[in-house]
Amino acid sequence: MSKHRAESKSANVDSTDENDLELFDMLCVALHFAGLKRSALKQILQAYSDELDSFDDEAPYGQEEIIAIIHTLQAKYPEAFHHKAQERIDKGEKQC
Repeated sequence: MSKHRAESKSANVDSTDENDLELFDMLCVALHFAGLKRSALKQILQAYSDELDSFDDEAPYGQEEIIAIIHTLQAKYPEAFHHKAQERIDKGEKQC
C-alpha cells in the first residue's frame, strides 16, 4: 500500500472515530434532556446498547426510533430519570 493510501485510510478511521464520538455526545445530551440522572449514565448507556441489540436490523432507525428507545428506557428504569421528565412521558407529551 502506498504511503498516500495509508494516510488516507488513517484519516477515514480518524473521521469515523470523531463521528462516533459526536454521536455518542449527542446521545448523552438527548438523555440529559430526557431527565437522566448523571449517576445513571453508564447504566442507561448499556441499557440503550441492549435495546439496539434487540432492534430489527431491517427496520428504519432515525429520530423517532431513538425517541422511542429513550421512552422505553424511561419506563424500564424510572429511578434513573428525574421525575419531571417521567411525568411528561406519562402524560404523553412529545419532546420534539
